[in-house]
Amino acid sequence: MEISRPENFARENDKIMISNQKTLQKVNIRRANLHYQKPLPYEYQNGLPPLFTPKALQVLYNEYHINLIQKLNQLSETEFENSSVIDIIEKTAQVPSQAKNVLCSFIEGSFMETDNQKRINYRIFTRLTNEFGSVEAFKKEFKSNAMAIFGCGWTWLVETEFQMLRIVNSYNAGTALDTSRSQSVEPNFDSLSAPAISYVKEKEKSLQAPSAAPSVPPPNLLRFTPLLVLSVWEHAYLTDYGVNGRDEYIDRFWNCVDWEKVDQRAIFD
Repeated sequence: MEISRPENFARENDKIMISNQKTLQKVNIRRANLHYQKPLPYEYQNGLPPLFTPKALQVLYNEYHINLIQKLNQLSETEFENSSVIDIIEKTAQVPSQAKNVLCSFIEGSFMETDNQKRINYRIFTRLTNEFGSVEAFKKEFKSNAMAIFGCGWTWLVETEFQMLRIVNSYNAGTALDTSRSQSVEPNFDSLSAPAISYVKEKEKSLQAPSAAPSVPPPNLLRFTPLLVLSVWEHAYLTDYGVNGRDEYIDRFWNCVDWEKVDQRAIFD
């Protein structure tokens, strides 16, 4: 019977340790690439009054949103493994993606606050007044857009790279980020509302008009910065408001908007 020498044991032990270290590194890399549910700035067990009861928020946050993130993490062994949610959206603009719903849900939840409505600060108040005539006129137009969505979608307040505020709708898994011209494919106009499309086309024409100014490459015409978003998917309001409750759901939405966070998302003053 052959007896292994001590140095052979050492070599074998070193091989096992190296193998274990490589395995651990792979596991840690995989964990680093996973997406996690970001905690809300309030206790979801208490609901989000007066918009959501505890039961409704439990469904949205602890069931629906977690399910989306789990599906998103199925991309961990694909070409999108090291991509952020926004990168995935921009690379798959014409493909329905769980990443889009995750992003929309996150943006929606991140600017909401509990208890009383936050007072609009002077800067966002001024911008809304300049663009829409008044804050109440803005809310009315926003609600009109949201009520006009047939089926599922999202209503957005966005900032354009022309320093303007606009209200746009996206449908199903579409987002306000789907329209970047930096993509290698044509923008996904199918997910945007008609007013958004006409606005973009008007801006294209104005930038393409002859000018005595030096030739400067135009900016990405379709780049929007999301400031505020409202889900009009049925699961968002069905629990508390019923099938025909979208109207009341939208009215109560304004009581939970944190306008400071909306303003902080803006790029331009």
